Amino acid sequence: MSLSQFTMMKVFPAALGTSVVSKAIFHALRPNDFEAIQRKRAADPSHAVVLATGGLLLGIGMDISGLCPGSVYVQLGAGIPTALPVFWGVLAGSLLATALAKPMV
Repeated sequence: MSLSQFTMMKVFPAALGTSVVSKAIFHALRPNDFEAIQRKRAADPSHAVVLATGGLLLGIGMDISGLCPGSVYVQLGAGIPTALPVFWGVLAGSLLATALAKPMV
């Protein structure tokens, strides 16, 4: 990784802004549900470890593949050669995580 273009670092603030706005809307429309989810997450001490581990794995995968799994469909449509293995990796990882995870709600 050369850290020369910082493309993803330019995209992340937009994603963060979208997340903040969507959470604010959810909180305004369904405050009781929002608070219940926040309390449940805060009460689970393993939640921080799970998030940190997931972020670490995502970052490693992005660095190794050079692609962001969030935009893999666009990359497939654009014909980027490395998009197909990333797609299969994302799919396999999602299925594995679903099989291993306990439900949040």
